[in-house]
Amino acid sequence: MARLWLARARRLALDVIVLWLLRLASRRLPWSYLLRHIWPFYQRVRAPTSEGLAMAEEQFVIAPRSGTNEHKIICPKPADFLRIKSADKLPNLTLDFPVEQGTLSRQVSVCSEDAADADLLRQHARIGDHKLVLVLVGLPARGKSCITRHLQRYLSFDGFGVRVFNVGDHRRKVLGAGQGAEFFDPANKAGQALRQQVAFACFEELLGWLTSNADAHVGIFDATNTTEERRAALLRRCKNVAGIRVAFLESICTDQAVLQKNYEMKLKNNDYKDWDPDAARKDFMERAEKYEAQYETIEETEDGGQISFMKILNCGAKTVQRHCEGFLVSKVGGYLLNMHIQERVIYLSRHGESTDNAAGKLGGDSLLTKAGMEYANRLRDFMWSRLGWDKPSSLWDMLCQEDEEKRPGWLLVTSQMRRSRMTARPLLADADFVAKSGMRRVHTALLNEISAGIYDGYSVARLQKEAPDECEARRRNKLQYRYPKGESYLDVAQRIRPVLMEIEQERRPVLMIAHQAVLRLVLAFFHGTCLEEAPDLVVPLHTVLQLTITAHGCNVEFVPLGFGSDRFRSCEDMSALGALDSNTTSPP
Repeated sequence: MARLWLARARRLALDVIVLWLLRLASRRLPWSYLLRHIWPFYQRVRAPTSEGLAMAEEQFVIAPRSGTNEHKIICPKPADFLRIKSADKLPNLTLDFPVEQGTLSRQVSVCSEDAADADLLRQHARIGDHKLVLVLVGLPARGKSCITRHLQRYLSFDGFGVRVFNVGDHRRKVLGAGQGAEFFDPANKAGQALRQQVAFACFEELLGWLTSNADAHVGIFDATNTTEERRAALLRRCKNVAGIRVAFLESICTDQAVLQKNYEMKLKNNDYKDWDPDAARKDFMERAEKYEAQYETIEETEDGGQISFMKILNCGAKTVQRHCEGFLVSKVGGYLLNMHIQERVIYLSRHGESTDNAAGKLGGDSLLTKAGMEYANRLRDFMWSRLGWDKPSSLWDMLCQEDEEKRPGWLLVTSQMRRSRMTARPLLADADFVAKSGMRRVHTALLNEISAGIYDGYSVARLQKEAPDECEARRRNKLQYRYPKGESYLDVAQRIRPVLMEIEQERRPVLMIAHQAVLRLVLAFFHGTCLEEAPDLVVPLHTVLQLTITAHGCNVEFVPLGFGSDRFRSCEDMSALGALDSNTTSPP
């Protein structure tokens, strides 16, 4: 408030000085003429420029009032932008008035000096955006639930609040499990009425969650929704809710091999618990046939020709999109272009021990120690065994005689830091291996370690002694905290997103050699861990994390390669490997 009154006083003083100078320069002009003609011209010149208005648009911050669902917008008045050149000098005015529930909020990084206002700065608004209701469409066992898991993982990592509302789970919760195929027969009016009631009760729960939570952005309605009548009813319901955008996502699967795997997964749910396998399969196939008898694919003519929809064929082989403009919808559509369900393996490894590791320093760009180089050699041997390079050379020669497209291949990705590239050096030393294995190399600064800013090169003890407030601020909120002139975990998550999308669409094995903070976020992305837990994930030194990604999830296997460990011994218990993480290059 003091800054506001000071700015007003300065403007008033400027106005008085300008009037007095005009009066001295124009002694023959009366005051009435100056006020009637010269003063309005001065006010137009004094008005804020388009640059100032653009700065104003970026200064909007929205936050919930403490203990309520109401909101307040904090923004400067346009007149306050006169002659202001930098955004950090902008005065803020607080205007309390209702805001529609559709306003989006996302997490933002917070510097230590802003820690007292963290509750206000936590919400970063996108004024005018709508929350998204994503309605799944498709026959049973067509991969709808698989797609929802991938989307939830992707959008959650991007900082959005996402929740899946599965009608099948809701039905089993309300009516109990074990309904046979006759329950899903369209001729069974009683069963159809119950299914309709359960579906819309689940949909009301979705709308209630979206409209009552400021951190809720995308509600995914996972159900068959195979008729135009059902989809029209959902659209009519959503038109009565302000700030809601509806888009449909239809999954079509014609690949018999994929369908057979999906059928096997369906027979494992609670509907067929304790059933005879043959009887369960027969019942499920009858249920699918009953849905198929009334199945109506999405047409462009629905909703008066304004329907927004995406169609995905065989889990990524082909996609069709219509009326998918908009922030959230375009993010969903863009991710679907990179998604596939082919099983693949990703190996994550921190660089070998560096001299800064041994000295207990943060950051830096130091070289590897002797122990670090030994780990680099062990990592080479490990990858050789995983890629089959230890097989007889005649087998590799035979494989390489095939067409180039059929050759085995893999991707090596490292950061630009010297310790990471030194760790990869033994893999690159054998030119024969590089050529015949089909290695593709990518060295990118996008994977560099999180920057500690002005505290780069500090030891942990020195940092705690000289900047205890910084340590405490980061301890309170490790995800959002940003070091002075450095980065936060959220900054790194934004930085590495292009690399993640590149790896997401890869079908070949991938080895990523990077740093602790970066690999924590990569692990969180593929494993589906929420961002809040990412800074505390265990990524031990001298250990390979083997991620096996399938259509139904991600399995993480730890393979220690350090001294005193059995050769290529695997382990899946994170807590058992926590002691290996004693040396770290990221801030505490």
